[in-house]
Amino acid sequence: MDWKNQYNLLIETRKNRILNSNEIYEKHHILPISLGGKNSKDNIVHLTYREHFIAHKFLFLFCEGKDKMKMGYALHRLCSINNNTQQYRIKSSRDFAEIKTEIYEFIRGENHPFYGYKWTDEQKKEISERQKGVGNSMYGKNPWNKGLSKETDERLKIAGAKYKKKYKEGKVDRSNWSMSIEGRENISKAQKGKPKTDECKRKLSKFNTGKKLSSKTKEKMSIARKGIPQKKIKCPYCGKEGGTTMYRWHFNNCKKYEKRS
Repeated sequence: MDWKNQYNLLIETRKNRILNSNEIYEKHHILPISLGGKNSKDNIVHLTYREHFIAHKFLFLFCEGKDKMKMGYALHRLCSINNNTQQYRIKSSRDFAEIKTEIYEFIRGENHPFYGYKWTDEQKKEISERQKGVGNSMYGKNPWNKGLSKETDERLKIAGAKYKKKYKEGKVDRSNWSMSIEGRENISKAQKGKPKTDECKRKLSKFNTGKKLSSKTKEKMSIARKGIPQKKIKCPYCGKEGGTTMYRWHFNNCKKYEKRS
């Protein structure tokens, strides 16, 4: 049997299909990274557990020389799965699909090894330092979903539909989504005195143009500013001092400025 044609047929028939929201998929590199493939969108296809196993078996069967050794190792890794209590040796794609589904269900919620675990401040600091700059795996790279929307990408459409369904069913708890006071203070301290670039200012201006504040937001802003005295500014033409309303009647709108011009 021509295993290469079988592999190509499997990939081509799975490339543009509509993903089932009730199915779990794994990303598969059409041309494996170890064989020179890239981690790009056009080199990735979403396969079910069983299809993923079959794809790697086909790769092993038609590759030769060192490539066969690499694909054999990849297939060997797929055939050895641990669920913290028992190791499985897989013999078929059906076994692989059943076992992975079982493990996926097993490690959810309280069964997950990190359920309820809290990082110490030292661990958080260490992770933060390790992920800065070139140490971050995404350094210099664009996120996979940049420029995509649910209208142009099926994955985002499916993810959005799943979330919407869970939210309607009351399975999404948003009560603890608001940022803590400590978190806000930390962000405020980090950004204080930090000058914004012209590009950042341009983006903020574009984002906020035409945006209307809700009455609730206006009320919050009013409360936050209450009791804080306005910074006094002075008109360079008539010498009068006042708050931000000075810009309406003074500076370039000042009568003395008009006389000078």
